Amino acid sequence: MKFNEETIEKFFIGATSYKIPDYQRTYSWETDQLETFLEDLSECQHSESNNPYCFGNIMAEEISTNEYEIIDGQQRLTTIVIFIRALLNEILYREKTHNEYIDINVEQEERIFFKDYGVIKLIPLNFDQSCFNTIIIENKDTYKCETISQKRICDAKNLFMKKLQKINTDKIIELYSILRNSKINFISLQGKKDSALMFELQNNRGKTLTTLEKLKSFLMYQIYLHSKKEETNNNIEYVSQKFASIYRYTSKIEEYTQKNVDINEDNILLYHSYAYSKKNFGYRNMSDIIEEYKSEANLDKILWIKNYVDELCLTFANIQALLLINNDDLTRLKKMDIPFFVYPFVIKTMKFYKEDMKNLCKIFKIMEKLSFRYKLINSRSDIRGKLNEIIKNFNGDIELLASQIKIKMEEAYYWSDARFNETLNGNMYKNERLINYLLWEYEASLQIKGYKIGDLNIEGESIEHISPQTEDDEWIEAGYEVDENNHYSDKFKENYLNKLGNLMLISQSHNSQIGNKPFKNKLDSYNNNPILKQQAEIKNFIKDLDNPIWDTTAIDERHKKILDFAKERWDLKP
Repeated sequence: MKFNEETIEKFFIGATSYKIPDYQRTYSWETDQLETFLEDLSECQHSESNNPYCFGNIMAEEISTNEYEIIDGQQRLTTIVIFIRALLNEILYREKTHNEYIDINVEQEERIFFKDYGVIKLIPLNFDQSCFNTIIIENKDTYKCETISQKRICDAKNLFMKKLQKINTDKIIELYSILRNSKINFISLQGKKDSALMFELQNNRGKTLTTLEKLKSFLMYQIYLHSKKEETNNNIEYVSQKFASIYRYTSKIEEYTQKNVDINEDNILLYHSYAYSKKNFGYRNMSDIIEEYKSEANLDKILWIKNYVDELCLTFANIQALLLINNDDLTRLKKMDIPFFVYPFVIKTMKFYKEDMKNLCKIFKIMEKLSFRYKLINSRSDIRGKLNEIIKNFNGDIELLASQIKIKMEEAYYWSDARFNETLNGNMYKNERLINYLLWEYEASLQIKGYKIGDLNIEGESIEHISPQTEDDEWIEAGYEVDENNHYSDKFKENYLNKLGNLMLISQSHNSQIGNKPFKNKLDSYNNNPILKQQAEIKNFIKDLDNPIWDTTAIDERHKKILDFAKERWDLKP
């Protein structure tokens, strides 16, 4: 191990190349981290002290005399190079546009920080190299980004260029001087052993380490500690390659999901732990993984780690594959805002049936039914305990899984059929998003056979109260069940106004047009609707169409029809 304090300029000068290995995560800095980077340099610029700014430690494994692989510091190094590109561009712009003389040799600086006689100074992960080389090394204006990390590289360059445009030339020269003379502590490691030993990563003014990164660090160090001397390098390389694959999957997952917080690397690790750890849904954090790893005295630790990263890598691969599935059953499940307990069951199922869409559809249907019940009842009773034994023993038998879920839910009143029916019979309007989903599914049941409800959509959909909602003292128009003063009774408001039978899917514009109009006018507008069958069927609940009344009897009849549909549609029976 070698330790040198160097300036940024000295670090890059010469024919040395720094490569970011594929087991590292992709470029992840966004606006917050980039602005912090600029604020730090600006503080140093305005400081009365002459002390140079320090970027902290950069750790790298020496591959050959002039080639290193970055272990820690890749986010900072990448940002520094991007910033220098933006700054040199601004200098060139001012020289050409404003005829300013700036005592910085841009070509010479480019050789120091970007490329010197064919040697590229900083080489990102393989799938970001084309973007980085185009935008930063070759200094092109545009690049067709294919990954989130590529977009972040482009965004970082653009952000820096916009910020620099607002700074006067003297300050830019000063800022560049501060950057070039900033200090880093360069730790050069010899081989995989040193790399694993020092793998406890450090972050200086960057993003907080994810749990996955901390776990990678722990496992690499444990491999180092427990490998036989002659097997150390191969064992470390094995784990490194698995994490290289995990980060490739993570990059694709980020691309598909954008800012979906439920499907990020740490949540996937969480779902994986729910599926496979000894505590299952009792898993709390990384300390549980470490505890499990250390709990067995006669454990072959190397084999445990290899098996663990194999399984973890498979989970990330399967989550990526899951995102590519185009299937109606999965689409319905996604509309539920998938609850936390779904992913562990899907992860386990995909291990057995990744290419078997028939069985995947079975698990999607089971989880959609369970999710609907979970979202509908919204009980304080923790569902984790009810599912823990089931996920622990689930080994691919989907019929047995469905049966166990049905039995377990019936054992607890909070999740039982009785509680399910009780909730459907109550005030449904309090859960507008779920009632929206329920009514779309009800609509699908009304459509002619073979019609795909997924092809339907209505603009600005909303939930209509057939008997309209009103202020306490507002006059109710004709055709509704009201008292002699044309007001609802307290019983009606409490038991019927927000009842399932009085709620209907409708467009926002349609809802606004009919509002508190007489029921006959509403009924005519429903009958004129050419798409939604649930609007057209309202007439079926009216005894006298010449003098239509929407009363408690009609609401009860429609309610029973929808309730019967829901009980059948979301029955947990195998």
